[in-house]
Amino acid sequence: MTPESARATPSTREKTPIDAPVVVGVSDAPLAEQRDALDYAVAEANRRGSDLWLVHGSEPLVTLTALSPATTVSERHLAGQEIVEVMSDYAAGRLDPARKIATEVTEDTGAGAMVGVSHVASLVVCGRRAVSAARRWHTGSTTGRVCAQSHAPVVVVKSGLHRTDADVGGVFVGVDGHGHSAVAIETAFSEAALRGEGLTAVHAWQAPGPPEATGYISPDEEELVLLRDKAKDRLARAMVGHGAEHPEVAVTQRVIRGPAAATLISVSRSADLLVVGRHAGHAVGSIGLGSVARRALRHAECPVIVTPTSRPARGARRSERS
Repeated sequence: MTPESARATPSTREKTPIDAPVVVGVSDAPLAEQRDALDYAVAEANRRGSDLWLVHGSEPLVTLTALSPATTVSERHLAGQEIVEVMSDYAAGRLDPARKIATEVTEDTGAGAMVGVSHVASLVVCGRRAVSAARRWHTGSTTGRVCAQSHAPVVVVKSGLHRTDADVGGVFVGVDGHGHSAVAIETAFSEAALRGEGLTAVHAWQAPGPPEATGYISPDEEELVLLRDKAKDRLARAMVGHGAEHPEVAVTQRVIRGPAAATLISVSRSADLLVVGRHAGHAVGSIGLGSVARRALRHAECPVIVTPTSRPARGARRSERS
């Protein structure tokens, strides 16, 4: 299936197997600035036994892009084709020869191009580069839009983040106390199974009431124990019914006192992968992300997968290949 036919044949996450294509967004930045995201996408395609799709949106989001809006549509399209050819040649030398590479250049923005084919992807890969404050508005907006609107899980790969195997350990998933984490948990189980790693489910809790509030009395040790026990119970209940397809995945449940975002950023320092839910449906721009996911994307020290909320992931169940 090509990207064009993917647009003509809508699908849903329920029908998208783990070995469906891996989509990676390609910008007009030099190869050196996109290499980490491309390498990650190739590795995931090889891991899943998937084809690789390179998608480029030729419509600039702001005038700070290398291709100015003053250029014509045809000029931007031609430049986009040259860009994806360079990236495709690079990826081809690293992709399993049994897998295919498809490319697409659209007249949409980069975010729109990736979201447009996300409904048939097993994973969408976005790179997050170290750029100036002026360009951060552009790249951050693109990443946020894709994470907030994608039909498939989106993994954000921070450029320049290289760690050894000794530095990391397993897949971590953030679990909230409001029942919004089901897809994130299922996705985390799938990713742990694919990697042959363990899964750590993390739930953050805090004592109620700010210390500076008038009349506030700090909880005593007995109350803190009770709050911690309630947090353990919430996490245990959230995990019930998940992971049945992956009994081989060893699961650890951790409750940590502290703000949710800060807790996830802290555990990311020793994680191979962090999975979070976006906690909202499709929204205009990047509004649907939520503050915890936003902060995790900005500060986590490992790749972060942001999952949609309304389309349950089907796990690592492979489709029959023709």
